[in-house]
Amino acid sequence: MLPSAPLHPRLACQPSRTSSGHALSSVRKSILYSLSQNYLMLVLQLATSMVLARILRPAEVGVFSVAASMSALATVVRDFGVAEYLIQETDLTPDKLRAALTVNIMVSWLMAIMMFGGSFFAADFYRDAGIGSVMRVLAFNFVLIPFGAVTMAYFRRQMNFAPGFRIAVVAGIASSITSITLGLSGFSYMSMAYSSLLGVAITVAMSIFMRPPEMPRWPGIKGVKDVLVFGGFASGIYIFGQLGRSAPDLIIGRFAGMASVGFLSRANGLLEIFSRTVMSAVNSVALPYFAATRREGGDVGAGLLRTVLMTTSIGWPFYAVCGILALPAIRVLFGPQWDAAAPLLRILCFALAIDLVMLTATEVLLALSRVKLSSLLQACLQVLKVLVMLAFAPFGLVAFCYGVVLASALNVLVALYFLRKALPLRAIDLLRACLPAAGLALAAALGAMGGLVLADQVLPIDFARAAIGGITALAVTVATMFASGHPYAAELKKSGALVRDAYRKLRAR
Repeated sequence: MLPSAPLHPRLACQPSRTSSGHALSSVRKSILYSLSQNYLMLVLQLATSMVLARILRPAEVGVFSVAASMSALATVVRDFGVAEYLIQETDLTPDKLRAALTVNIMVSWLMAIMMFGGSFFAADFYRDAGIGSVMRVLAFNFVLIPFGAVTMAYFRRQMNFAPGFRIAVVAGIASSITSITLGLSGFSYMSMAYSSLLGVAITVAMSIFMRPPEMPRWPGIKGVKDVLVFGGFASGIYIFGQLGRSAPDLIIGRFAGMASVGFLSRANGLLEIFSRTVMSAVNSVALPYFAATRREGGDVGAGLLRTVLMTTSIGWPFYAVCGILALPAIRVLFGPQWDAAAPLLRILCFALAIDLVMLTATEVLLALSRVKLSSLLQACLQVLKVLVMLAFAPFGLVAFCYGVVLASALNVLVALYFLRKALPLRAIDLLRACLPAAGLALAAALGAMGGLVLADQVLPIDFARAAIGGITALAVTVATMFASGHPYAAELKKSGALVRDAYRKLRAR
């Protein structure tokens, strides 16, 4: 938790001298908060998507997706590596916090102006006025965001994820209610734009209210140069990363039209539910964890391999099940009008499963203060990805998705090459770290297929096929974890023990 009184002249951000056991407990607590936040957001986003998918047409979803992709690119520029600067800085002072706020305001407002002005050119380029309208509303997000961004980054540095949990829940509920209400009222794609603006406004207001006492309230000039130098490289990492994530919608929107973007967006959307819950929780903790490991003299390479083991052991079974249950899952969540997204989803499962192997590569390099190398890595990864996408896009959506798989495979090789410049990491080490996940993915796939066969015999409707397939896959996967002695089995036993203790205490009362 944050200290109860201001700490001057140095903030409570110095290298930790706690034991490794305490550090592991802190990581567990941080991941728990992150996961809790993301699972609650999953429920909200899933419910909202299910309703909006039945209100909006594929072309309308496509319009918002293209505009949101451009906004996401501007958001990464707006961040300008400020959060990463605050997290990795070993000697954080109030002056440096003020400088970070100054840089954030300057860059954010510049992005607001560029988003608003560029909206007219984007509308002409895609031959759709709706894209410009959405971009102009989203531009106002950039005016508000800097007044909460530095505080949220400071919470992350302290590995204090409780405030972010509370803020995300309140903003998420308000945003979901707004988007559905406006969608039902005929606001079309603008319903999502206005709900996004409301969510940002609530996030900023709550972060200001929850600002810790040691946080400076006003921007400052001293130390701005250091933030700009670090941010110039660090922002490049995330700009290129977001370029790779936004490229599919932007490229398909130009080659195939808004309806195709809508189908691709729904295929991606189901998979991103997982990325925004489990994997974003890992990403939120990854940089602070690797940075703390380095400050305490720990083995960052071993931490990376353990991260690969744990993330692939969650992700690979999930993607295996998603690929097998693609059609019934799409129909249950979004309705039969989105059936064309199912074959795209199956292919994209392979791409995202491959991406998990090097999910935290840039965070590892940042934690090692190899910011230039990390920036160059991200540039190479995303330029390669975009070039492959452009090569496959003229041949249709299915070919485009196969191109994404190829790009993901090539990116793993590139990331391994860069990591070896900073760590004694071998390809065989990565393969060994992934082996338990491969076994779990096979078990999950067999369980899902068995569930489909069972459902077709008992209750051959889409909901039953998705539910029974998912439940049998989960049961077989968990059984395989315990049978193989997977590290997650020990974590599940600890969680079970905590639940039993809590239950006994409740009964004792």
